[in-house]
Amino acid sequence: MRPIRFLLPLLLLSTAAMLFSSTLYGQTRTDAQLYSIWKDSSKPETVRLEAIWERMDIDSLPNQKPDWWVKWQNEAKEALELALKHNKKGYLPLFYMATMEACAGNTECICTAAKKTLESAKVANASKKPFIFWAYGVLKFQCKEDVKDEVIINEFNKLKSALSNKPSDLQMLRDANLELADWYHMNEKYPQALVYFQETRHLSEELKLTDYTYGRINEGLSAIHTQIGNYKEAEKYIDISLRLAHARKDTLSLGSSYLGKSNLMLKLKDEAKAQRYIDSAMYVMKNVKHCEPCYNIAKTLNAGVKNLSKNYSGALAELNEVQAFFNGEGKGQKPESIFYTEKARAYLGLKKYNNAIQTIDSVKTSAQIYNKEVSDKYDILSQSYEGLGDYKNALQNYRLRMQTEDTLAKWRNSSEVTRLELENQFTQQQLKSQLDFQG
Repeated sequence: MRPIRFLLPLLLLSTAAMLFSSTLYGQTRTDAQLYSIWKDSSKPETVRLEAIWERMDIDSLPNQKPDWWVKWQNEAKEALELALKHNKKGYLPLFYMATMEACAGNTECICTAAKKTLESAKVANASKKPFIFWAYGVLKFQCKEDVKDEVIINEFNKLKSALSNKPSDLQMLRDANLELADWYHMNEKYPQALVYFQETRHLSEELKLTDYTYGRINEGLSAIHTQIGNYKEAEKYIDISLRLAHARKDTLSLGSSYLGKSNLMLKLKDEAKAQRYIDSAMYVMKNVKHCEPCYNIAKTLNAGVKNLSKNYSGALAELNEVQAFFNGEGKGQKPESIFYTEKARAYLGLKKYNNAIQTIDSVKTSAQIYNKEVSDKYDILSQSYEGLGDYKNALQNYRLRMQTEDTLAKWRNSSEVTRLELENQFTQQQLKSQLDFQG
């Protein structure tokens, strides 16, 4: 059972956001100028190729609408063909990753594109983006291939050893740290994920970058702290993410941050605030046409609010609408783990104990996974078995819940120690840099 991560686990849906949201120094040509060059077949192919590379490698143009990618996404296939024809090996990782957008719903196509991205990135990568990490992420979580942590760490260490202390290199290090943080987060290894998220955050602040990536970092930190029950820290980070998304008028990030805030309020059992933020999320996500699953995550959390107010029938009706989406238009995708938790909670509230147990049991959970979703699952099972008079299973699940909560308490304590150690480490590094400069 995966933790709720909102937009982050939707690898294909967020590919464009990951590819085109950094900062490029010195780019002066506008979107219209670059598109005009690219579409002019009378120009040399290499000139056209340079134009689409400049546009797709990074989005740093002022006042661009978030949907600029709609105009360019169908051009990636031709760009890939031209890059192969003219032996532009460094361009291939970006173009292979970009062609993945056309693979939606086709797992074989997705996995082939990911493997091509990985192979080409190992040969050459003219972009500053860590395509190797993204490709491994797709292979692990979309294609269900067995990718070991050691492989990712090895790639990270190779990249880190080749970088200097120049701002441009430190930005690459920041992006690589974020990919490692996301990797551990997706694998539900929260202590390791927190370390890399914090290092990424410190690098952003050292570089004075409060960009899209900085928002993602704070959203990721909030999601983990919510899952380990460290709610005060979670609120601090999600509020930063919300403020940044508002400032950038970034619809996708804004919707995701509203979801995170609503989920946090659900955990705090603050019905009024949970409803306020989920209403905001649903309003925003309804208008993000390329992220229908995101809107259905919002509907799932809305069902959670209904469960909190004891409107269990209303919660089930909402969840049935979500299920209809995944059975129809969203076929091939699966709901987030919280869908099953809230559905079981609704059945528990209606005293349909067998339905609650069956809903929880329909999703396999590793014995080594600990988070608030797992704790809630054991709590629902314990109460359901007690309702059936099966006190043996009720006690067993109660003990599993207590074991989960004990582990989370240890992680909360260690996360605070880690945060203080990293803050001290970065403070010492800054002092050393100042002294070196003075010397």
